[in-house]
Amino acid sequence: MTVRASNIESAAPRPRTMAAGLRVAANSVPLPFLQALLIAMLLYFLLEAWQRDLRVPLAFTSDTLWYLMQSKSTVDNGWWWWNPRLGMPLGLDEVAYPSNSTVDQALVWLVSRVIPNAIAAVNVTWALLVVLSGLSATWCMRTLGASSISALVGGTLFALSPYALYRNVDHFALVIYLVPFACAAALGLAGGEPHQAWGRSRRAVIFTGCALLGINYVYYAFFASFCIAVGALIGYLASRDRRLLASGALCVAVIVGSTLVNLAPSLYSWHQNGRPLILRDKVPAESEMFGLKIRQLVSPVFPHLFTPFHGWVEREAAARFPNDNENWNSRLGIVGTLGFLGLLAVLFVPDGALLRAPPALRAASRLMLAALLLATVGGFGSVFNLIVSPDIRAYNRISPFIAFFAMVAVILAIDRLFQTRRARVVAATIILLIGVGDQGQATRHLNDRYEIIAAEISSLNAFVGALERALPASAMVLQLPFRAYMGESDFGLMKQYDHFKPYLVSRTLRFSYPALSNEQVRWQQAAARLDLG
Repeated sequence: MTVRASNIESAAPRPRTMAAGLRVAANSVPLPFLQALLIAMLLYFLLEAWQRDLRVPLAFTSDTLWYLMQSKSTVDNGWWWWNPRLGMPLGLDEVAYPSNSTVDQALVWLVSRVIPNAIAAVNVTWALLVVLSGLSATWCMRTLGASSISALVGGTLFALSPYALYRNVDHFALVIYLVPFACAAALGLAGGEPHQAWGRSRRAVIFTGCALLGINYVYYAFFASFCIAVGALIGYLASRDRRLLASGALCVAVIVGSTLVNLAPSLYSWHQNGRPLILRDKVPAESEMFGLKIRQLVSPVFPHLFTPFHGWVEREAAARFPNDNENWNSRLGIVGTLGFLGLLAVLFVPDGALLRAPPALRAASRLMLAALLLATVGGFGSVFNLIVSPDIRAYNRISPFIAFFAMVAVILAIDRLFQTRRARVVAATIILLIGVGDQGQATRHLNDRYEIIAAEISSLNAFVGALERALPASAMVLQLPFRAYMGESDFGLMKQYDHFKPYLVSRTLRFSYPALSNEQVRWQQAAARLDLG
């Protein structure tokens, strides 16, 4: 029997084009992996990482030094609660200062198993947490009904928000990777979904996220509890479904319970040794010093290459508005600002005109307004601080919650305005490029200061290395001038927490700074009174 060549050709598989092969390969790769790679690459280019040494911190002043000290304690000692190389001759009971970022420090410890240098471990951990911020935000946006491409763009821009880039390791505890879980819970409740309707896997992830939020930095736990409580109330008033109130109470109970567990070591330290007298009491007026300002939310990222935006920021700085401080970091960027303004507009649209709008859009607008009313200067946060407790004072730190709600508005708009997958991909890509180009300006100050910080680290390494060669192993170093630990003012060229710098590059020496426990404070005061003449 003969077989025709034409039959053989028709039976043989046709070779794919290169484009088709790439599409198949891309479709076979999990989307979270692609997003993680995308965020990592964007960070690499935004931070000009090809010319960076991982052992040089992104920042090296003020609060950065405290967080680097905490992380070095974790890396060197296995955990940060007690440091036998600081606060000499007694040692440092770090947990007496209740800044208990337990989840963050656990991740630093894990990274340090691979990267033993403490500063490098913090840099890498922060970068990983930025990636995790994008993954968690994208997952939460998907649970709210967003398409995969829109959620990917929204999550990526959330991870690279100006707030996250400005804070970086300078306020390491303010990383935002757990914020989306609380926002998703609040939006679900406000949209009329009790936790029983979330599905087993979604419910498990959100409750786990809320629990982790509770055993991390207390600010986000407070804001999360507020947003979830408001979300449950919004949902209940719309549907009269009491399950929403019960679900909200359960979420808040998880956060509050986890927070109490997280603070228990500090409370135990206070019970055993007394509350450190050096910890000053906060006052209600500070809530208006560090409150949120709408002007700062919608103002451009600084510095900015776009001339009109650069001029806007210069005029803002020249205006010398009162109480402009860390709240400058609360900017949303172009895309976030559009989402924020869109949510404000939704508040003025009659419910009848929004019948076809996703429930998450109305929920996001109301939750955004609630967050704004709590955190703005002179808002309900000030009332809370006056009547209940002044311990939460920097209300501007609620801005990641507002940023998430704003990004939800943006991605829902993409899905509504662009019905086909091709159109959504094009629109989402354009928004991603605009957002990254705008928000990435927030890293310019980190790149501008890299050479200065690198030179200081090199000088410190040389100086401390010489000390370690000249002194016996584990020698104690008395640091002068004597400095109070909390709220210390500048002293000549010496800035707050500068005494931590030698410790951060030391391997064996022990240092007298800081004085935190009452016993150590009294020892330092007695030493300062000695007549050495």
